Amino acid sequence: MPRRLLAEFIGTFAIVYCGVGAIALTSSGLLNGGLVGVAFGHGFAVMGMIYALGAVSGAHFNPAVTIAFFMTRRFALPDAALYILAQLAGSATATALLTLTHASSLAQVGFGATLLATGVSPLAGLAIEIVLTFFLALVIFRVAVREQNPLAGVLIGLTVMMGISAAGPLTGVALNPARAFGPALFLGDWRNHWVMWLGPVIGAALGAFAADALQPKPLEIETVATELPNPRTDVNV
Repeated sequence: MPRRLLAEFIGTFAIVYCGVGAIALTSSGLLNGGLVGVAFGHGFAVMGMIYALGAVSGAHFNPAVTIAFFMTRRFALPDAALYILAQLAGSATATALLTLTHASSLAQVGFGATLLATGVSPLAGLAIEIVLTFFLALVIFRVAVREQNPLAGVLIGLTVMMGISAAGPLTGVALNPARAFGPALFLGDWRNHWVMWLGPVIGAALGAFAADALQPKPLEIETVATELPNPRTDVNV
């Protein structure tokens, strides 16, 4: 367990450090990329950490994903609690280091906190986080958990980029309560922070259950296989 918790700490640390760092540099004009640069900062960090640490801890790096694993009976409650603590610690530590390495630009963006934009209600923000985290969890549980696709890290990272590109300016697109936690802790602004927890948790749970529901049962697989044409017997000569 200590190795797994360390992996979760490092992975979450990397996502927050690189993602929030990209926000700080982009907003200060030191990085020309805008929203695309921010999406890349988060997405590439997710990709790299999945491939580096996935074999150690399963590469959750996200309390919502860990809770979804628990809700689908893939994870024990004590393990889930420890994973979440490690993820939150990684987020807080990354934000603390950012205050030293990106001091001048970090304050300009409110520590990269995921706050609702003007005109975006908590209900709208909740809906955005639910929908986009649903997509993320669906990809995670279908591609990585179910199919164990070797390209899972790339596809999950691209899904994170997709989410940020779709609504980044509206909610900050947490998709991940740990991503929201560290910046909120150092900014000291907890307005609507519950949205960044409840939305991703609901979305991840729905995505995980949908992935399981979409999995064909053995009987269905056998039926499909018998209906496929046999190249040796079904070809007209």
